[in-house]
Amino acid sequence: MWKVSKRVILRRFLARLKPLWRIREIFDWYYETCDLCGSDYRLAIHIKERIWIKVNGRSEGTLCMDCFIKTAQKKNVQLTLNDFVHVWVFDPKGKQIHLWRDANA
Repeated sequence: MWKVSKRVILRRFLARLKPLWRIREIFDWYYETCDLCGSDYRLAIHIKERIWIKVNGRSEGTLCMDCFIKTAQKKNVQLTLNDFVHVWVFDPKGKQIHLWRDANA
């Protein structure tokens, strides 16, 4: 079972309070929040299931690119371009802007 530290919970909470000063963002959340470091990120990745489970240890969850790569290195998982299904950015208008997509996926 994945345990989330109090620090990560606090960072998530504070990240969601930031938009309170920008009224428009209260109702719209265009980010993901990393389960490890608690930071918000707009650059998202989709990894093949077998690689994700090797790195994350479970099928669900979200990791920022930095935490994913650091965790993969700690677990000696070699990443290749073939392991990525697609990479996208969360657009402020609520759309996903795809930067790269595997043609076979």
